[in-house]
Amino acid sequence: MVGATYQVQNPPNMVWPYDAPPFNGTEPIPTPPARVDSPVLTPFGGWMYDPRTKGPNTWQWSLTVERSLTNSLLVRAGYVGTRGIHLQDGMNTNLAVYIPGASTSANRQQRRPDPNFTSFHVTGGYGDSRYNALQITVEQRYSDGLSFLGSYTFSRSVDTNSANLGWAGGFGTQDPRGPTYNKGLSDFDRTHVVSLAPVWDLPRLTGHHPAVKAILGGWQMSSIVQLRSGHPLTPTDSGDRSLAGPWVGGQRADYNGQDWRVSGRDRPAYQTQGYFNQAAFANAALGTFGNAGRNIIRGAGFANVDFMVAKNFIIREGIRFQFRSEYFNFTNRVNLGDPVMDVNNANFGKIFTAGDPRILQFGLKFEF
Repeated sequence: MVGATYQVQNPPNMVWPYDAPPFNGTEPIPTPPARVDSPVLTPFGGWMYDPRTKGPNTWQWSLTVERSLTNSLLVRAGYVGTRGIHLQDGMNTNLAVYIPGASTSANRQQRRPDPNFTSFHVTGGYGDSRYNALQITVEQRYSDGLSFLGSYTFSRSVDTNSANLGWAGGFGTQDPRGPTYNKGLSDFDRTHVVSLAPVWDLPRLTGHHPAVKAILGGWQMSSIVQLRSGHPLTPTDSGDRSLAGPWVGGQRADYNGQDWRVSGRDRPAYQTQGYFNQAAFANAALGTFGNAGRNIIRGAGFANVDFMVAKNFIIREGIRFQFRSEYFNFTNRVNLGDPVMDVNNANFGKIFTAGDPRILQFGLKFEF
């Protein structure tokens, strides 16, 4: 079977568009009998770039101040900002129009503005983003067996879509009346981020008994500590409550204004009672996309400590053993996964996943 794809410009009609470019009467086109036997079958999906689209623009600015407190200790503080406009985004402009009392999934195609198409996707520079952050860094250069690097970021990121929408732009905007309907915290937004990375070389005990020196001296310890706020989450409605058809960028639940936060629940209760107040959300009203804002719920935070201890045992010049032990999630903290966010799911709001428990590994290396 041989297939081909043609991009027809300004078709005169949807029954037989082959008289339009790119054919122009010069390329081979179906013979008259084929014109009768092989009409273009409608409806079918369409896609185009908005001809008014402007190229994306990104501005970045920053201000940094640093000071050395000692010969080996440096403190740095800075502000970082970015702004993006005309970012690639997309929307389905041929959603079925909701008619109260006369809208069903069965008559969806008849309710579309252009019934010759199913979904008609338009990609353009509709996206927008903003990022502002305070960044603080403390650096202890190696001195007396100790080095240290610590950082803290306090930030906020807002955009209309955080996904990489690819060549077709995806159906990022659920409501084609305006991309601002999708504006909210970025999917990757983390209000607080702390990172610590100390390295400590213990004394070699050169003035002690050789056995003490060999067993207790020269150990090296290092650690990586990570603390992060939870990322934003959106309460969704998997049902087609808008009756506008598929590929609308995801429909949301309705939010009734109650505080979604709860207090006094321990981690096991998240599996039985839920991570947030489920009563604050319900199915979207028929004919709507849901009034809950994008990314209005903050997920569970993350805290992790990785630890390593190692020592080299020198046999003689050029020959040594290295013993190394590593501990991932050293404190064995339960880092919760995301709750179920579909209001139609019986487990809406509950958490059933978590990160890895403590993992230990040991190694012995022989170098010669």
